[in-house]
Amino acid sequence: MTQIQRPERDELLGNFQSRPECAWALEDAPIRRVLDRVLVDAILDPRVGFVPVSALLVSLAGAGTARGLLSAVPRVTVFDPSGFAFCQMPAVDRADSGITWAQGPSLADFAGTLFDVVVVDHVGMVLFPEEVATMVKYVRAILSPGGVLILVNAHRPLPGWHFGARVLHEAFSEHLGQPAHELDLGGHLLGVWRP
Repeated sequence: MTQIQRPERDELLGNFQSRPECAWALEDAPIRRVLDRVLVDAILDPRVGFVPVSALLVSLAGAGTARGLLSAVPRVTVFDPSGFAFCQMPAVDRADSGITWAQGPSLADFAGTLFDVVVVDHVGMVLFPEEVATMVKYVRAILSPGGVLILVNAHRPLPGWHFGARVLHEAFSEHLGQPAHELDLGGHLLGVWRP
């Protein structure tokens, strides 16, 4: 596994901290430990970079759920069915960080386990329109009461993708019965729901 050198990590943290909406995250020690651990263990992927990491924290802050939900280290699952995520590692429960990284074949693999936050990363490239209802059902089954669902997707569908972010958000919103809180990160668009 590629290790990020300290100067690179410091630069990433510095860029993150320079955004006013993110500053609170680095003042919260448990969150800082999670973020630092992610940056140490992640593989740099020029196609995605660290959008999902910063986006997770920024989205929760923007949705007004951050301090109440993340004041203690949350149980978070990053579900990446496409294998396209910034963090390339097998499914493993990181007890030291409270994060479960998952590149499993199905959300059904987590049946019976509840998470405070579920991040579904780049599912637009593998999900067919007729599969949205089933995916929403699986997400609801593993999301704790008051939990947060975050979708991370490219604005525009790339060749072979079935959804761009906005169309995917509309489909999820229809099945969840509420609109998405959206955060535009340039090439990526996040959708945040509290179903």
